[in-house]
Amino acid sequence: MAQWYEGNRKLFRKEMRALASACPLMRFEVVGPRFRINNVYSLKHESAIAHGTYTLQVPDSTRQIEYGIVLLLPNNYPKRPPEMFCNDPKLPIGDIDRHIMSDGRACA
Repeated sequence: MAQWYEGNRKLFRKEMRALASACPLMRFEVVGPRFRINNVYSLKHESAIAHGTYTLQVPDSTRQIEYGIVLLLPNNYPKRPPEMFCNDPKLPIGDIDRHIMSDGRACA
């Protein structure tokens, strides 16, 4: 099955530009099988991902919080949304109170 980015290069470029504008500390790229999402999860096939540091502005404050994340775009993107994986020690894997599953996937 062809990946979404192979059949829709225009959307791929659009998403790449949008991420660069909104999240300058993140990169959008295609990675191969065995790419390590975090210490627990590796990809089984080539995929488009966005990865790097996501900056969150704390409401009513000048304070910012930065997290290391990976967004995995599914084969049928944009029909299905990306899945977010944590790869930052501030977001401990398997900690139910933080809604991070045992593979580092954030709850939807």
